[in-house]
Amino acid sequence: MRHITILFLLAVFLTPLTGCVEQPVRHQAFIGATLPRLLPVREFVANTDYNGGYKVSPDGKKLAWIGVHRLAPAIFVKTIGQDDARTLSLTSFDFRWAGDSRRLLLLKDRKGDENSHVWVLDSEHPEEQAVDLTPSDNTHAEILTVIPGSSSVLVVHNQRDARSLDLYRTDIVSHTSTLVAENPGDVASWVVDNKGVLCGRVRYGGDRNWLEFKQGDAWRTIYSWKATDAVEVLSVAADHQRLWLRSNRERDRVALLSISAIDGSEKIFNEDPDVDVGEVGMSDVTGEPMFAQFYPDYPRTEIFDSGLRDSLQVFRSKMTDGGKQKQGIEILSVDQREENFILSSYDHTGKSYYLWSRQSGSETLLGSDASRLHAAKFAPIRPVAFKSRDGLTLHGYLTLPQGVAPHKLPMVLLVHGGPFARNLWADPDFKADATRVQFLANRGYAVLQINYRGSTGYGRKFYEAAIGELAGTMQLDLLDATDWAIREGIADPQHIAIMGGSYGGYATLFALTHSPQTFACGIDIFGPSDLVSLLDKFPPYWQSVLPVWHRFVGDTTSAEVRRQLTDKSPLKNAAKVERPLLIIQGTGDVRVAIEQSDNMVAALQAAGKPVEYMRIGGMGHGSGHWPHNLRIYRKTEDFLSECLGGRSGGFDYYQLAAWAL
Repeated sequence: MRHITILFLLAVFLTPLTGCVEQPVRHQAFIGATLPRLLPVREFVANTDYNGGYKVSPDGKKLAWIGVHRLAPAIFVKTIGQDDARTLSLTSFDFRWAGDSRRLLLLKDRKGDENSHVWVLDSEHPEEQAVDLTPSDNTHAEILTVIPGSSSVLVVHNQRDARSLDLYRTDIVSHTSTLVAENPGDVASWVVDNKGVLCGRVRYGGDRNWLEFKQGDAWRTIYSWKATDAVEVLSVAADHQRLWLRSNRERDRVALLSISAIDGSEKIFNEDPDVDVGEVGMSDVTGEPMFAQFYPDYPRTEIFDSGLRDSLQVFRSKMTDGGKQKQGIEILSVDQREENFILSSYDHTGKSYYLWSRQSGSETLLGSDASRLHAAKFAPIRPVAFKSRDGLTLHGYLTLPQGVAPHKLPMVLLVHGGPFARNLWADPDFKADATRVQFLANRGYAVLQINYRGSTGYGRKFYEAAIGELAGTMQLDLLDATDWAIREGIADPQHIAIMGGSYGGYATLFALTHSPQTFACGIDIFGPSDLVSLLDKFPPYWQSVLPVWHRFVGDTTSAEVRRQLTDKSPLKNAAKVERPLLIIQGTGDVRVAIEQSDNMVAALQAAGKPVEYMRIGGMGHGSGHWPHNLRIYRKTEDFLSECLGGRSGGFDYYQLAAWAL
């Protein structure tokens, strides 16, 4: 608390100094240009006007959301229709209401080591501290489901065996836990109904996974698939006769389907001709699908409940322009009667939140992301598509800075992580790359994001085109994207940077070691440099996903594969780097251990290569803490300004606050 008080006084004292001390631009594209006002880094990572993440309580009477209290994020709670907002003692961006509509459950990782714990807060006693429901050391816990109207929550954690997640029923009042099911060692996930009754489990072994349904004390297999298929069990129907799945078993694209709980026979409910079915919202009342998200170029929401679809028509019409959706729409939260909804609309500028009544059709604007205050200064994002050198259609997004002619601009190729993930037109959570895109565009850079082969969302054929192609055609897709931007006259070929986190960091390191003159510089954020040790040291609870990595990247139990992966590792080729490189790494990362970056930096320094290294204490495989992001963004803008000639705001007084925290 003393630190927060000091920061508050410091902020007041330094308020007159809030303007950016903008560094001069050097790239010729900016001569005579009228760029928008340079937004300080703090506006992207630590804006005190932030409020979002709204959730309605199960009884439909309360709201909870994330805001800022004394320069720090906090959870706020209020009664709908009353002015009684109060601040709770601990915050987490991953929170939900408990079934009693009084308490809040939080999932929080305090050290960045992915040993997340489940905490409970009492909204009626904001002065009380949160209680850790899973207090054991070196334990990874997750919330499986909240039971409506109950003081119980189902939690999984690996306290007994680091490799396996057991299922527990935890009482949020007495803080006691009861074992529901012990993991025999091969259960990847547990399946429960909307009342918290254990109904099924997904098991893995060899090259196959299978779904078992519970009948009395016995388990019976009703559905099986290859380990490399994309299958997700969504819910159990209220009558226990059917289960709902997202699945691409024996098909190209992921479809939404139901299967019989008796024999596993399947029936397709919905699929798209071009892309996979994305996130699906299930009704807790019926166990049936309520809506699904699709992401071709711009996002699309399809609502299956006809009554809900008709009721929402007025709201949806406000988000369209001539029949074309201009805003992404989400259903974020709903009460247990399915009467009160939290809806959001989002685009490249952020998200706005609404409380919507199904009965009256009325909507109330609750708040908007602080980023929307700068909507006029944010650059539009447009979908792009082109052919790779081997004829595969690649999709992506291009963001051009405002106020400058779109010709021979300095450009950043921003590579998404995963690699089994994808870029979106606008990230509905406005985090990570979505924020970074607008930050880079505001500095004057064109930003190109490509869904290279292996990215999810475009069907099995596109996804499996990446098998064995790490450091192969996956990397060539990025080079083809760069060539496309040059041919289109968008990018200045002498001033292109490559940047990314996780796999995007690996792609950056590989590009600078194997295409050393293509990019002017690179920024690697917790990217692996040694593929063999990466696979050897995966977190123990990742055993169920290892078959996918072995199929796509390689099985390190083979001596020949280990040799091949060593050759594909940037660490072995550090001496080939010619251009400036910035490496950023969290000390608590358990996915890409710090030794991956330490060893790469040591090899570069031994070879006399240009490298800057930023180690961030307490940061894991991601940077959700604003002081971490502030350091990363400040270093990024200075580094790219030197390399590409764009803008930098220079010192931001929030750096003092970040240092104090």
